[in-house]
Amino acid sequence: MCRYKKTNLIEECEEEEEGAETDLFVGVIETNRKQVNSVKEWVQKIKIKGSEVECKVDTGAEVNILNMKTVKRLNAKVRTSKTCDVSLVLDSYKFLFEGIGELSVPYEIKLKKKYRKIPISIVEGVKKELDMMESQKIIRKVTEPTEWCSSLVTVKKPEGLRLCLDPRNLNKAIVREWYQLPTFEELASKMAGAKVFSISDGNKGFYQIKLAAQSQLLSTFNAGSFGTYCYQVRLLQ
Repeated sequence: MCRYKKTNLIEECEEEEEGAETDLFVGVIETNRKQVNSVKEWVQKIKIKGSEVECKVDTGAEVNILNMKTVKRLNAKVRTSKTCDVSLVLDSYKFLFEGIGELSVPYEIKLKKKYRKIPISIVEGVKKELDMMESQKIIRKVTEPTEWCSSLVTVKKPEGLRLCLDPRNLNKAIVREWYQLPTFEELASKMAGAKVFSISDGNKGFYQIKLAAQSQLLSTFNAGSFGTYCYQVRLLQ
């Protein structure tokens, strides 16, 4: 309970008792404003040592508090609670304090972002594509912990599904390689006198480029109930 209301003072009281096993912090901030736009305070007058003390009732408090200034004004004698000898507890339940101990409930580490669920309508198509990519050594199964694990992204193509991953978080940690694309003027100057022209495009994007063994686990992605995989070749993004 708080005694004084019409003050503009923050009072900090620190008291220590040797041998105390429990720390208790009580913080009180009071204001001298007469009108507050909030629910009316619940104030009661309580008789303490024959004197009426106006106190603010806090229904959520575990203990009732009187500051030392009020205690001295009332000339009240504070009687401390009876303390127990810790050695009695330690001796009676010695088996509880041996070794490190182990709690019965395991702790589960929760991730900030869960993997993306695969829509039921394309589950069979995703499984088929995963098996095909694994058989062609484009991807491989991962059964070990990895530093990175990206989400799976599916793209519908005329010939079926294309499986990619979302490497936005991974890209933030990768050193970018810069390549200056040639201009049309530069290309045209090299084609002077040419008679035959053709357009070629690599099949399946970058799958022709082998991915270094030490870089493969960086491309790990979560395929939901099918487990985790990583690329063995240059991946599609």
